[in-house]
Amino acid sequence: MYKLGAVSRPGAPAITLQAVWTADNGSLPPWKGDFHNDLNTQLSYWPVYTANHLQEGESYINWLWNNKKKNEQYTRQYFGVGV
Repeated sequence: MYKLGAVSRPGAPAITLQAVWTADNGSLPPWKGDFHNDLNTQLSYWPVYTANHLQEGESYINWLWNNKKKNEQYTRQYFGVGV
């Protein structure tokens, strides 16, 4: 929780796939540090709900809302369905 709280707060960018658990050895992190919404990223935020530290999860929720229209467009494009 300490590491999560140190990087995830309102106004901060959402944490990436490996969150704060990627070692900084001066090279690219695994999977090149990309950001996408999947179970790995979602699991990084689970502690904020179980510990009732909801403020630390706000950056992720903001990222989802800020990208909602683009994600709906991708859904229509790739799956051919409306949202």
